[in-house]
Amino acid sequence: MRRAANPRLISFHRDLHAGLSAIEAGESHEIWREHGMDAWIVNLTVAGSARVNHGADRFTVGPGDLLLFPPEVVHDYGPEAAGRWHHWW
Repeated sequence: MRRAANPRLISFHRDLHAGLSAIEAGESHEIWREHGMDAWIVNLTVAGSARVNHGADRFTVGPGDLLLFPPEVVHDYGPEAAGRWHHWW
């Protein structure tokens, strides 16, 4: 298993990790990565919408939008208020 070189980085401690997060209306699932991750993140929205903050930039993603976060990039994201968001990562 690979370990994060920087202990402040969040790590899945795996070379490849994937799944589907199905967040329904009214559920809270905010992700805040103050120091980023120790690996690349690919995130594909398949239903609903989410807001994404990357530094001073804020935008909304919807079905078909693909996010790619490089290692060590500060970011946060979560479903739009009272909305649903299904995404593969």
